[in-house]
Amino acid sequence: MLTCPACGVPLRAVRTRLGPPSFACPSCAGRATTLEALRPHAPPGRMTALLQAIRAGGEGDGQACPACRHPMRKVQADGEKGRLELDACPRCRLVWFDPAEQPRFAPPRDLEAERQAGKEREGQRYRDLPLEARVLLARAEAEAAERRAAPDLFDDSLSGQPDQPWQWIPAVLGLPIEIDQAPMRRWPLATWITGGTVLVLALLALLDPRATIGALGLLPAEPWRMAGMTWLTSLVVHGGFLHLLSNLYFLFLAGDDVEQVIGPGRWLALFLCAGLAGNAAHALWDPRPAIPLVGASGAISGLIAFYALRFPGARLALVFRLFWRFAFLKVPVIAAAVFWLLLQVLGAFAQHGGCTRVSALAHLGGFAVGVAFWAAGRFGRRRGTERG
Repeated sequence: MLTCPACGVPLRAVRTRLGPPSFACPSCAGRATTLEALRPHAPPGRMTALLQAIRAGGEGDGQACPACRHPMRKVQADGEKGRLELDACPRCRLVWFDPAEQPRFAPPRDLEAERQAGKEREGQRYRDLPLEARVLLARAEAEAAERRAAPDLFDDSLSGQPDQPWQWIPAVLGLPIEIDQAPMRRWPLATWITGGTVLVLALLALLDPRATIGALGLLPAEPWRMAGMTWLTSLVVHGGFLHLLSNLYFLFLAGDDVEQVIGPGRWLALFLCAGLAGNAAHALWDPRPAIPLVGASGAISGLIAFYALRFPGARLALVFRLFWRFAFLKVPVIAAAVFWLLLQVLGAFAQHGGCTRVSALAHLGGFAVGVAFWAAGRFGRRRGTERG
């Protein structure tokens, strides 16, 4: 959570049409903005001078960074009316603006209106061309579109930033973030209702985790206790708060896109079948029948498998430190899924030897169901096309 260096209160994300996205203090109106967000709004020469001043700065002697809390560097920058003394953090690539300083450094600009005006000027120039020139230009654009039809999935794989400010949180925690996400055609009700149900019930179970895990977890030695209901209740109970949050994160990351394709009914069928298959794989092959299994990882593994196979060209990004700045390694979803699957195979061998508390067998069982659902849907579409 970003906090104001002057007031110590949490900052709020702010997006406006005329300025860069930033994090504002509700108390003193100061703002923290990333260098990447500032770049399109500030004059190029002014932005270049600011970057040079940050690189040339010495040890931090300014206020505490809103993100990492290390002292920021005091740098001089040109403004609309004279010089500005700003605080900048080279680690987090954040600049802190006191009230009214940001408009002086980056005057309000309606980038969308400027882009629209540019398109209108381009369109007018195109209409003014002779007919022969327009035909040649259209042919060149068609050839370029064909070349873009099979893009290099690893292009621009070490740059960029999250699409949304909140994505910095999972990125810094080491979780993959979804980039270039397609807009939702409909609200993913099944994903959100399932996630909300799991969250509420799991939090209630965490009030007394030892008792609830023992009572509601799936026990391979007694698979039919509670009339077999533990096959379902084990999908809700989790071993801890971090276990719950990580599962919910991947549920929402893959679940909403999968639901857009197969609809809420089939989504629920995939989730339950994958969860039950994961439980079955664990109960059959885990060598510790007296230890209960809890968590929705098997069900979520089924969603991840379907997501990776249905959207292989989608990309995920992982954050890491590259010298003095953050960099994002962008990889295709299918490549990340294959790597994860190999880790689960190795984990299954370790689990069979009783060397791990994570059930890779449950992950593999759920993943297999996700593959089966994807294959069945693909086969069904192909049969429908042949009949048509």
